[in-house]
Amino acid sequence: MQLCSPLIKKCNNQDGYAICLIKNNTEKGIGNAVQFKLYFYILKYIIISLIKELIFLHKQEGFLQN
Repeated sequence: MQLCSPLIKKCNNQDGYAICLIKNNTEKGIGNAVQFKLYFYILKYIIISLIKELIFLHKQEGFLQN
């Protein structure tokens, strides 16, 4: 399973899926690899922004020393 890049092999003879499930010898492609990558970068940006804001707030309150 690869969440942030397209699968190396085709799934059900099609490219571009992020996940390929196989059940009863039938392949089912799930997710657009580009969308997964975009969601990953958005989530990463949000987490970094929250951490920076927490550090700023703690410095304002004097919890962290330089």
